[in-house]
Amino acid sequence: MENSVCLLLATSLHTAVDLDSIINPDEFNDSGLIKDHHITIVYDESNSINKGSILNDVRVSLGSEFDVFNTFMEDSYKFRVNDIMYLDTFNNDDSSYLVLKLKDNNELFNKLNTIHEYLMSKYNIKSDFSKYSPHVTLAELLPNEADKYLSNKTLNKVLNDSKIGFEDLVFSEEIDGKYIKWNLTTHHALDRYFRETKID
Repeated sequence: MENSVCLLLATSLHTAVDLDSIINPDEFNDSGLIKDHHITIVYDESNSINKGSILNDVRVSLGSEFDVFNTFMEDSYKFRVNDIMYLDTFNNDDSSYLVLKLKDNNELFNKLNTIHEYLMSKYNIKSDFSKYSPHVTLAELLPNEADKYLSNKTLNKVLNDSKIGFEDLVFSEEIDGKYIKWNLTTHHALDRYFRETKID
């Protein structure tokens, strides 16, 4: 069986308080509270995308706009979360997910959608979803637990005061049940390493 691969846009989410002080840890499922925030640009179950050529594919998909996108990632600017995203959920039989969805009225959405459509077409990747919905997952919860947080006043207040940055393109590959990541760009790779790595 072939392992899945993903193209990700690594993000940095800055909240005033840890979200597990708002989201009940007893409701966590599998991944629980997500620490390595990212937006999935393409999920490829067939492993047809190669990490050696994917950055060039992104260049081709964006054309002359690639340099603009690369500079955007390199910049350390942080957006107010509610200016560019909104709180939503995904649900399936096994889990429910609390997510921040990217609003579709901005240039980042347009560029991610362009990359997504190009790669899906070039590599003939089939999706289980009818529409691309770029999002950052905050937490994986037990089934039917996520929806109630949409009206949680504390969570909404915290997110209103939170900021998000968009950092690097990352290639992720599932190997023996674990996801291994490679930085395709390295604008904020060191910062991200120390954010995501537990130092004893």
